[in-house]
Amino acid sequence: MREALNDEFTKLLSGPLPGRDAQWLMAPLNRRARVEEALHAGDVRESAVMLLINPFTETPSFYLIERQGYDGHHSGQISLPGGKKEDADIDFWQTALRETSEELGLPGDSVMPLGQLTELFIPVSRFWVYPKLGLL
Repeated sequence: MREALNDEFTKLLSGPLPGRDAQWLMAPLNRRARVEEALHAGDVRESAVMLLINPFTETPSFYLIERQGYDGHHSGQISLPGGKKEDADIDFWQTALRETSEELGLPGDSVMPLGQLTELFIPVSRFWVYPKLGLL
């Protein structure tokens, strides 16, 4: 099943991604203004998350985590594993892989990179999020 999923995702990700249009379609009405305001103000941070597919279950699934409780915007949220890009991270794939390894306790070499999805800006925390797609 792993090879079939790898082939299917490779094919799907080879063309243009519909993410940006879908994001605007599903966004709250004031989203564009909030994004423009946050980008204009500066202080934008970067992060990466991992949509990690587990092909070893009856139906392929992916992992979600519950964020730690803290005094911040994303406290206790259910999310994809991931986090802020560190200076030592070479690229966003490494950020997503490092964070996923830390949060799920997986060795980094257990994840096969498949590609990336459309990045998304989160105005409330001023994060550009770069979603990566991996296969366990």
